[in-house]
Amino acid sequence: VEQPKFPTTIEELEGERRADREARLRKQDIAKNKIAQRQDAPAAIMQANKLNDPETVRKRSKLMLPPPQISDQELEEIARMGYASDLLAGNQELAEGSGATRALLANYSQTPRTGMTPMRTPQRTPAGKGDAIMMEAENLARLRESQTPLLGGD
Repeated sequence: VEQPKFPTTIEELEGERRADREARLRKQDIAKNKIAQRQDAPAAIMQANKLNDPETVRKRSKLMLPPPQISDQELEEIARMGYASDLLAGNQELAEGSGATRALLANYSQTPRTGMTPMRTPQRTPAGKGDAIMMEAENLARLRESQTPLLGGD
């Protein structure tokens, strides 16, 4: 009767490790490259360059930009407003400030036309009746006067 052969060492039991397998394959690649360089050096160099070329590694995808936030017509209107404010600033000087101030600040007397800027956000709730501070004071007074279960009794 033949006895089954069991592994005698841990290496035999676990098998070949990944790191060992990769090291063995690397050594084989280096040996193949040396043989290829001895036999045909220019072809081996071309092959190495092809593998290391960044163009072949990853193709770039087309650049996708989001749609514009404002239309061309609105952009032209803004440019016209800026040009008009420059003309007005040239004709009349600002009440205070130097030439540098005039160059940095636009003419604020001209306001944008309706539809150029969004409407103001409405208030969250309508304005309350009376003074908010007075209402809080009344609430605190009621809270102070109310009975608590800590007093005991029915």
